Amino acid sequence: MLVNHSAQTSEPVSISYAGFDAANVTSAEQFSEANKTLQHIGGVNAHGLTLPAYSITVLKLSSSGGAPAPAASCTVSAGTSVSWPGGYTENVKITNTGAKATTDWKVTFGLPAREHVTASWNVAQSQHGTTVTARPVSYDKTIAAGATLPFGFNVSGWGTAARPAWYALNGVRCSAN
Repeated sequence: MLVNHSAQTSEPVSISYAGFDAANVTSAEQFSEANKTLQHIGGVNAHGLTLPAYSITVLKLSSSGGAPAPAASCTVSAGTSVSWPGGYTENVKITNTGAKATTDWKVTFGLPAREHVTASWNVAQSQHGTTVTARPVSYDKTIAAGATLPFGFNVSGWGTAARPAWYALNGVRCSAN
């Protein structure tokens, strides 16, 4: 069971331990502020999972009989190139600092509740609450070890714009570069 106590911030997590295959979640259920009943969620990979703000997530993992796969690691360089009242353009570079290539990756990041992504480039993005998920487009499904993936997005909202506080690659928080 995973609990996110924050009422405003979604949190990326990565689960791995000997004897279980985090990529093969056999069942997952979640209770959140948005869904006030325990609901089944599909397509969950415990190597890269984002917990919605103020939520409880219950996972059942299948036994693998072996050691877990290594978690991704990354650095992020991000900055605002243009801003306007209630919005900005963010340019991001995610570097895979792991020893192996990362295939079919996803980058998640959190925005304040009042903001939403209105456009993006070099990624296909979706937003659920405060969590934005960026996935590969057809030409960049793999980030080689040591390679950097550039992408960007526009954000609009109300009040003073606030940049993302964190980025994660496959559920593992990236360190600032």
